[in-house]
Amino acid sequence: MNPNQLRSLFEGSKRLGVSYWSLYRAIEAGMVKGVRLGGRVMVSEGELAHIEEFGFGPGKKLRSRNVEPSGAEAR
Repeated sequence: MNPNQLRSLFEGSKRLGVSYWSLYRAIEAGMVKGVRLGGRVMVSEGELAHIEEFGFGPGKKLRSRNVEPSGAEAR
């Protein structure tokens, strides 16, 4: 599988076993990397594989990978 191949949120949510809106909200919150193509939001195969391995959502230790730790958190 090509990790750069894009999937729709419907395909991604079915693969992960979560609702479309859970995946959409995770992208909007920055927990999952998504790509906007026109009016559609897509997610890559590589990102889906990462979520399958590490999970996302409440109770998981996955942090937004787009945010640098602040000085207080980096200690």
